[in-house]
Amino acid sequence: IMTEQDTPSSSNFAPLSPFSISARIGRIRFMAYMTTILLCMVVIIFGEFLILGDSFFQYFQITVAFNLILMLILLICSGIFIAKRFRDFNAPTFLAIPATLFLLHPFTYILIIGLLSIIPGKNGPNKYGAPPPPNSKGNVVLAFVLVAMIAFNIFNAYTAIKKFEEFLLEAQKLQQQQQVIQNSEQTPPATEPQPNQE
Repeated sequence: IMTEQDTPSSSNFAPLSPFSISARIGRIRFMAYMTTILLCMVVIIFGEFLILGDSFFQYFQITVAFNLILMLILLICSGIFIAKRFRDFNAPTFLAIPATLFLLHPFTYILIIGLLSIIPGKNGPNKYGAPPPPNSKGNVVLAFVLVAMIAFNIFNAYTAIKKFEEFLLEAQKLQQQQQVIQNSEQTPPATEPQPNQE
């Protein structure tokens, strides 16, 4: 039986402030926030195609500019969440800058998100303050969505690599066959010896 003294109270945790670097976030909440960013990007881009339809390419320059601004905003939000995750395990906050830039490449994106989703935070207060509050069920669901999305992308990348390897093998075989045909065409036919007329 837990006494009132043993029960964690809200005063033991830092208040949630998603867009403030001063707080900390744990692994599950970090994954939930990153999933929200990805879903926002997908919904907005899909909405552009749905709303503009055939006129999408007529406003191509405008949509590209809008998407670049959107990506910059989402990248800044991702950097804030990464900084809060670094603070959770007592790492220097400035490391969030190169880590955020690594998100621009698909491979390093998966690597950074994976590492920050695995490294545990410090139990209790650390030099950056009190621990974050417990995760909600929504955070857990969104975290599982991120895991599924990353696993799906890894599977697609593996499949694409295997297909590309098969394409290279087929192209190499075709090139060898063409080389054999060209060599056979360039080789002069063997001449029969002339009979001796003596």
